[in-house]
Amino acid sequence: MISKLISHSSTDRNSAIDALKNAIDGYVISGVGNNTSFLTDVLRHDSFVAGDTPTNFIQTHYPEGFHGVALSSEEYAETVAMAVVANMIRSEVLQKPPAPMKVDEFDPFIVCLGGLFGKACQVQGFEDALKVTSIDGEETHTIQLEEIDIDSRSPVVNVVVNDKKRVLQIEPEDSSGKLA
Repeated sequence: MISKLISHSSTDRNSAIDALKNAIDGYVISGVGNNTSFLTDVLRHDSFVAGDTPTNFIQTHYPEGFHGVALSSEEYAETVAMAVVANMIRSEVLQKPPAPMKVDEFDPFIVCLGGLFGKACQVQGFEDALKVTSIDGEETHTIQLEEIDIDSRSPVVNVVVNDKKRVLQIEPEDSSGKLA
Protein backbone atom coordinates (compact mmCIF):
# COMPACT_ATOMS: atom_id res chain seq x y z
CA MET A 1 0.00 0.00 0.00
CA ILE A 2 1.37 3.39 -0.99
CA SER A 3 -1.11 5.44 1.01
CA LYS A 4 -4.67 5.69 2.21
CA LEU A 5 -7.15 8.26 0.89
CA ILE A 6 -10.34 8.98 2.84
CA SER A 7 -13.28 11.14 1.84
CA HIS A 8 -16.17 12.50 3.89
CA SER A 9 -19.31 14.48 3.20
CA SER A 10 -21.75 15.87 5.71
CA THR A 11 -24.57 15.75 3.15
CA ASP A 12 -24.80 12.30 1.48
CA ARG A 13 -23.01 9.25 0.11
CA ASN A 14 -22.97 10.55 -3.49
CA SER A 15 -21.18 13.75 -2.45
CA ALA A 16 -18.56 11.74 -0.58
CA ILE A 17 -18.10 9.47 -3.61
CA ASP A 18 -17.72 12.48 -5.93
CA ALA A 19 -15.17 14.03 -3.57
CA LEU A 20 -13.24 10.74 -3.46
CA LYS A 21 -13.31 10.40 -7.29
CA ASN A 22 -11.89 13.93 -7.67
CA ALA A 23 -9.26 13.25 -5.01
CA ILE A 24 -8.16 10.03 -6.75
CA ASP A 25 -8.09 11.75 -10.16
CA GLY A 26 -5.85 14.46 -8.71
CA TYR A 27 -3.60 12.09 -6.76
CA VAL A 28 -0.29 11.94 -8.62
CA ILE A 29 1.65 8.69 -8.23
CA SER A 30 4.80 8.31 -10.32
CA GLY A 31 7.19 5.46 -10.91
CA VAL A 32 5.22 2.58 -9.41
CA GLY A 33 2.19 0.68 -10.60
CA ASN A 34 -1.04 1.50 -8.82
CA ASN A 35 -4.74 0.70 -8.90
CA THR A 36 -6.23 4.20 -9.05
CA SER A 37 -8.10 3.54 -12.31
CA PHE A 38 -9.65 0.42 -10.76
CA LEU A 39 -10.69 2.41 -7.68
CA THR A 40 -12.27 5.04 -9.94
CA ASP A 41 -14.23 2.33 -11.73
CA VAL A 42 -15.45 0.86 -8.43
CA LEU A 43 -16.61 4.31 -7.32
CA ARG A 44 -18.61 4.63 -10.57
CA HIS A 45 -20.26 1.21 -10.24
CA ASP A 46 -24.03 1.36 -9.61
CA SER A 47 -23.88 -1.26 -6.84
CA PHE A 48 -21.16 0.64 -4.99
CA VAL A 49 -23.04 3.94 -5.34
CA ALA A 50 -26.16 2.25 -3.95
CA GLY A 51 -24.17 0.94 -0.97
CA ASP A 52 -24.41 -2.70 -2.05
CA THR A 53 -20.83 -3.63 -1.17
CA PRO A 54 -20.60 -7.19 0.15
CA THR A 55 -17.19 -8.70 0.89
CA ASN A 56 -17.28 -10.48 -2.48
CA PHE A 57 -17.92 -7.24 -4.43
CA ILE A 58 -14.83 -7.60 -6.63
CA GLN A 59 -15.42 -11.29 -7.37
CA THR A 60 -19.07 -10.55 -8.20
CA HIS A 61 -18.61 -7.47 -10.38
CA TYR A 62 -15.14 -8.13 -11.84
CA PRO A 63 -15.08 -11.93 -12.34
CA GLU A 64 -12.78 -11.60 -15.37
CA GLY A 65 -10.62 -8.93 -13.72
CA PHE A 66 -10.44 -5.21 -14.41
CA HIS A 67 -9.77 -4.12 -17.99
CA GLY A 68 -9.92 -0.33 -17.72
CA VAL A 69 -12.54 2.33 -17.05
CA ALA A 70 -15.23 2.46 -19.74
CA LEU A 71 -16.19 6.09 -20.33
CA SER A 72 -19.67 7.03 -21.52
CA SER A 73 -19.68 8.81 -24.88
CA GLU A 74 -20.27 12.15 -23.10
CA GLU A 75 -17.38 11.54 -20.66
CA TYR A 76 -15.16 10.64 -23.62
CA ALA A 77 -16.13 13.87 -25.42
CA GLU A 78 -15.47 15.89 -22.24
CA THR A 79 -12.04 14.28 -21.87
CA VAL A 80 -11.20 15.02 -25.52
CA ALA A 81 -12.28 18.68 -25.11
CA MET A 82 -10.26 19.05 -21.90
CA ALA A 83 -7.18 17.54 -23.57
CA VAL A 84 -7.44 19.94 -26.54
CA VAL A 85 -7.73 23.03 -24.35
CA ALA A 86 -4.99 21.85 -21.97
CA ASN A 87 -2.74 21.21 -24.98
CA MET A 88 -3.44 24.70 -26.35
CA ILE A 89 -2.57 26.30 -23.01
CA ARG A 90 0.57 24.17 -22.56
CA SER A 91 1.73 25.01 -26.09
CA GLU A 92 1.44 28.70 -25.34
CA VAL A 93 3.19 28.38 -21.95
CA LEU A 94 5.98 26.24 -23.42
CA GLN A 95 6.35 28.69 -26.31
CA LYS A 96 5.65 26.15 -28.99
CA PRO A 97 3.99 27.28 -32.21
CA PRO A 98 1.23 29.70 -31.21
CA ALA A 99 -2.10 28.09 -30.47
CA PRO A 100 -5.22 30.29 -30.52
CA MET A 101 -6.99 30.58 -27.19
CA LYS A 102 -10.53 31.47 -28.23
CA VAL A 103 -12.50 28.41 -29.21
CA ASP A 104 -13.92 30.06 -32.32
CA GLU A 105 -10.45 30.88 -33.66
CA PHE A 106 -8.86 27.48 -34.20
CA ASP A 107 -9.03 24.96 -37.00
CA PRO A 108 -10.49 21.59 -36.07
CA PHE A 109 -8.26 19.21 -34.13
CA ILE A 110 -8.30 15.45 -34.64
CA VAL A 111 -7.83 13.73 -31.30
CA CYS A 112 -7.40 10.02 -30.67
CA LEU A 113 -7.45 8.95 -27.03
CA GLY A 114 -6.16 5.48 -26.38
CA GLY A 115 -3.31 5.37 -28.88
CA LEU A 116 -3.28 4.21 -32.45
CA PHE A 117 -6.40 2.08 -32.11
CA GLY A 118 -8.36 4.51 -29.92
CA LYS A 119 -11.54 6.28 -30.91
CA ALA A 120 -10.82 9.37 -33.04
CA CYS A 121 -12.84 12.59 -32.77
CA GLN A 122 -12.82 15.98 -34.41
CA VAL A 123 -12.92 19.01 -32.11
CA GLN A 124 -13.87 22.46 -33.31
CA GLY A 125 -14.98 25.75 -31.85
CA PHE A 126 -18.75 26.20 -31.72
CA GLU A 127 -19.99 29.58 -30.43
CA ASP A 128 -18.58 29.68 -26.87
CA ALA A 129 -18.12 25.92 -26.56
CA LEU A 130 -16.35 23.02 -28.24
CA LYS A 131 -18.10 20.59 -30.56
CA VAL A 132 -16.70 17.04 -30.35
CA THR A 133 -17.77 14.76 -33.21
CA SER A 134 -16.79 11.15 -33.75
CA ILE A 135 -14.91 10.67 -37.02
CA ASP A 136 -17.79 8.60 -38.40
CA GLY A 137 -20.11 11.55 -37.63
CA GLU A 138 -22.50 9.40 -35.62
CA GLU A 139 -22.03 11.18 -32.27
CA THR A 140 -21.71 14.88 -31.53
CA HIS A 141 -21.41 16.51 -28.11
CA THR A 142 -21.25 20.20 -27.30
CA ILE A 143 -18.87 20.71 -24.40
CA GLN A 144 -18.87 23.85 -22.28
CA LEU A 145 -15.60 24.48 -20.43
CA GLU A 146 -16.43 27.02 -17.74
CA GLU A 147 -13.12 27.03 -15.85
CA ILE A 148 -9.70 25.55 -16.37
CA ASP A 149 -6.89 25.68 -13.80
CA ILE A 150 -3.60 24.49 -15.26
CA ASP A 151 -0.07 24.89 -13.95
CA SER A 152 2.71 23.95 -16.38
CA ARG A 153 4.71 22.48 -13.47
CA SER A 154 1.98 20.03 -12.49
CA PRO A 155 0.31 17.16 -14.36
CA VAL A 156 -3.02 17.94 -12.64
CA VAL A 157 -5.60 20.05 -14.49
CA ASN A 158 -8.76 21.14 -12.66
CA VAL A 159 -11.69 21.86 -14.95
CA VAL A 160 -15.36 22.72 -14.69
CA VAL A 161 -16.96 21.15 -17.73
CA ASN A 162 -20.71 21.11 -18.40
CA ASP A 163 -21.26 22.30 -14.79
CA LYS A 164 -19.26 19.37 -13.33
CA LYS A 165 -15.90 19.56 -11.57
CA ARG A 166 -13.37 17.30 -13.29
CA VAL A 167 -9.73 16.52 -12.63
CA LEU A 168 -7.42 15.43 -15.43
CA GLN A 169 -3.79 14.31 -15.25
CA ILE A 170 -1.54 14.95 -18.23
CA GLU A 171 1.84 13.28 -18.21
CA PRO A 172 4.77 14.95 -19.96
CA GLU A 173 4.78 14.69 -23.73
CA ASP A 174 7.27 12.53 -25.55
CA SER A 175 9.72 13.70 -28.22
CA SER A 176 7.01 13.49 -30.91
CA GLY A 177 4.75 15.88 -28.97
CA LYS A 178 2.31 13.12 -28.01
CA LEU A 179 0.62 13.74 -24.66
CA ALA A 180 -0.04 10.81 -22.32
